[in-house]
Amino acid sequence: MGKIIKAILAYVVSWMFFFPLSFTFLPDSINSKMLMAVLGVGFLWKDLVDRRSGFVAKQSVILMFMTAMMFSLICYATTVINSTTTADYTTYFVSMVVWWAAAYASYAMIRYAHGEVNIKLIGIYIIMLCVGQGLISFLFYVSHPVYTFFSQFFNIQEATAKSGTRLCGLGTSADTGGIRYAVSLVFIAYLMLQSKASRKELVMYSICFCAIIVLGNMMARTTTVGALLALFYIIYKAMGRNDNIRNAKPLLTLCLVGLCIVPVFLLVNAIFPQAAELYEFAFEGFYNYIETGNWSTSSTNVLIEMWKIWPNTIKTWLIGDGLFIDPNDSSLYYMGTDVGYARFVFFCGLLGLSVFALFFAYIVRTLCERFPLHKELFILLLIMVFAIWIKVTTDIFFVFALLLCISQEDERGIQYENSI
Repeated sequence: MGKIIKAILAYVVSWMFFFPLSFTFLPDSINSKMLMAVLGVGFLWKDLVDRRSGFVAKQSVILMFMTAMMFSLICYATTVINSTTTADYTTYFVSMVVWWAAAYASYAMIRYAHGEVNIKLIGIYIIMLCVGQGLISFLFYVSHPVYTFFSQFFNIQEATAKSGTRLCGLGTSADTGGIRYAVSLVFIAYLMLQSKASRKELVMYSICFCAIIVLGNMMARTTTVGALLALFYIIYKAMGRNDNIRNAKPLLTLCLVGLCIVPVFLLVNAIFPQAAELYEFAFEGFYNYIETGNWSTSSTNVLIEMWKIWPNTIKTWLIGDGLFIDPNDSSLYYMGTDVGYARFVFFCGLLGLSVFALFFAYIVRTLCERFPLHKELFILLLIMVFAIWIKVTTDIFFVFALLLCISQEDERGIQYENSI
């Protein structure tokens, strides 16, 4: 099988893991992530037999599973204590295992396609997946025939009327998509600052960075979290005392590419007039600043008001109320807040929130010990987890799951035969 076909196959499998697809010809309870999980278990079993898996039952992995199980038990206990039937996060351990198994399918296919796998290659796949998602989401919006064709096979989750004019994608939408775009921007920033990054790579990374910022914000402004974190990292490195010229190259390249790519987006707006509403949604803060002199967005204003809502009893602070959704109206959040930290506290208290935070901190510690040269990347991803909770409750375990599949031998450049 040709290298290009193998790479395409790895890309498709990774898409089905990274952007879980719901099929029109299958029950709603089955999505592509579950199918990839089954495939991943098969790959893992073969790798364990061949003794070439980086994700073996070591103490660190066992402790990670135990922490996730503890979090699920705390969530279950709070529902029992509060006599609620909320299932959110009570089955997080099962969800984590499914994500990890699906991630292993992506890892194995990437290894099969390239004969090797490492953190840089995984990062490139994540970046290209997000670029592809952004382009196809935009096509859905501007071309009804394209949307109609794909909707025959996949259930495309459209944005609700109250969420504004935004893109909907193939396997993702709203904040779930924005979080993935944010992760890809962090990977771009990190890869740009690697010492071996060539001028050509810097230009390509910069183009992807600009494209993802625009297309990502058209789906969800959560993308901005990753953009700000990535830019802070690039600027911080550029201001470092050692080897300023080399560290400044990524920032200078990004700025130059950004200036050159602005006319492209203006041209797109001229070709597709309907894209104007998307630009207004994506960069609402800038539009408001130009019109009123104040930087603000509708979602930011609502979020600020939500941050004023917190428990008023010690019991709720400790173990929560066991509710995520308003029991009287399933379309509303419990206590009227979508703030991640607040929703965790209202659901499982500071006890559950602390254990969940510890879970991600332990994963990052494990990755730092396994790959000390990439410590900064893992810390950036951990910061992203906690930053995302400022806005929503979701997490980025799926990214950590993919990174955990990589072994130290993989990162050292071991070559594999083209077999799975």
